[in-house]
Amino acid sequence: MMKYKYVSGMLSMMLVSVMFCSAQVRTAKLQATFKNAGKGDKVVLSYSDVNARVIDTIMIKDKKILVEQKWSINTRATLTWIRKADQNKQTRPDRVHLYLSEEPIQIVVRDSMKYAKFNGSKLNADYQNFMAVLKPADDVLDELDFKWRNMSKEEQERFWFERSERTRDARGQRKQLMLEYAAHHPSSYFSLQSLIDLSVQSVDYRAVHKVFDNLDSTLKNTTAGRKLKERIDIAGNIIVGVMAPDFVQNDVNDKPVRLSGFRGKYVLLDFWASWCAPCRAENPNLVKLYDRYAGDSFEILGVSLDYPGKKQAWVNAIEKDKLPWVHVSDLKGWDNEVAKLYAVRGVPQTFLIDPQGKIIAVSLSGESLAAKLKEVFQR
Repeated sequence: MMKYKYVSGMLSMMLVSVMFCSAQVRTAKLQATFKNAGKGDKVVLSYSDVNARVIDTIMIKDKKILVEQKWSINTRATLTWIRKADQNKQTRPDRVHLYLSEEPIQIVVRDSMKYAKFNGSKLNADYQNFMAVLKPADDVLDELDFKWRNMSKEEQERFWFERSERTRDARGQRKQLMLEYAAHHPSSYFSLQSLIDLSVQSVDYRAVHKVFDNLDSTLKNTTAGRKLKERIDIAGNIIVGVMAPDFVQNDVNDKPVRLSGFRGKYVLLDFWASWCAPCRAENPNLVKLYDRYAGDSFEILGVSLDYPGKKQAWVNAIEKDKLPWVHVSDLKGWDNEVAKLYAVRGVPQTFLIDPQGKIIAVSLSGESLAAKLKEVFQR
């Protein structure tokens, strides 16, 4: 088994040392048989372990490979079969995803990793069932990706809109399939993992919380389960129809500003940062909307996720983009207390709040924000 030469030998040893020192590591065995492997064929086993990316190249000998080493339990990995006969051909990667655990894993492959058979590992049997559920959406996404990568720039330009539409639809289908799987398999590890994956950017409270509540208690009581529950609970406090959580934070002059002080007005709570290119690109649109509706009891309250020591960058961005509304920040970056209160994990992010303090819309920008304000103010 050989390390890929993406990093120096010393760094490779450091990565392995970190991996072995983890309190969660177990010694386990992975054995795979390739019925139709050719001479010179190899596989690449890749995974992330203790924040280190590990990539191992393993030569297939006598149509088999055997890996016996230490890794963290329930580590997601990819096993890719690289055929020597195909090395100069434009082919799709022949790979399968799996989970490394304390269970011995046996895999039998004939013509493709796509049809690999797993034995001896309940976790991987569950994973294969889970992936079979997602297959209709994943096949579309894989096909679009392969087609895109093999197009000329001119072809990509013509295909861009269709690709975007079909990708959006496939991702929507995948989300629904993950929710349905989690709802029908309350004791599966991949039900919890589905809900976590669907909540990376933001938590869709109405879609996720009932499914999570129905999970087996052993899953909900894991560290990952408890962390997700905390995020779900926070998300329940910031959905459309609930009162916006109140807060106080200092403005650019170090004067405290309270959200509830804006009662009687519609307020767009805008999370942004001077370093955020999409935020800066959206600012001209916000200026136009502010100029149009500021006389109709409309205000914008900007919450910056700028970092410690970067106050001047924040102030400079406000001045350069000509943002006339109130701005606050505690200059803690992603640890901004208001951002945590509103479960903000990406910027720009917005919440539209009515004069009574109730959230009436979330994640509006560009045309969608303009349309909502036109609806609210009837002009």
